[in-house]
Amino acid sequence: MIQRQLLLICAIALTAFLLVFSSHSANLQGREQINNHAYLVSSCAPWDGAAVTLYLTQKSNKCDRISPPYYMISLFRNLKEIPIGSEIKIDSINPNQQSQGDASKCPKPNACQPLKQPRIRFDAISANSVRGEFSYQLMPDRQLIFPFTGKICPYIPLCG
Repeated sequence: MIQRQLLLICAIALTAFLLVFSSHSANLQGREQINNHAYLVSSCAPWDGAAVTLYLTQKSNKCDRISPPYYMISLFRNLKEIPIGSEIKIDSINPNQQSQGDASKCPKPNACQPLKQPRIRFDAISANSVRGEFSYQLMPDRQLIFPFTGKICPYIPLCG
């Protein structure tokens, strides 16, 4: 009788462990939806070359007033130079080249924190809209992935 109860307790403990472990492993690669508010804005690279900045927000904004909290992803290239369907490692820096861009999480104004191993892929870019996926490494065993669909803002900066 005691053996049977012990076996039942072990089976329950093992089942509970497997449930917890399987839900934990499913969260190792988190997919977080950001309410589909994405804004692609022309901007300037640090050396005054062409760039684009993608803002991913939790709430609706106007193109000329995007307020935190948001993710800010900048690519130091012209919009027409962005490859469709190719993943871009944003923080990859070649000693013979300048940085490809940067990515930050900005919970408040002037309080942005750089992200680890950011990557972006644009699946479609039209005259008015953009669609793709952004990801970064949150912890060694957890990557956050943000699919996005949004609008291209008409702002044209003067760089150079």
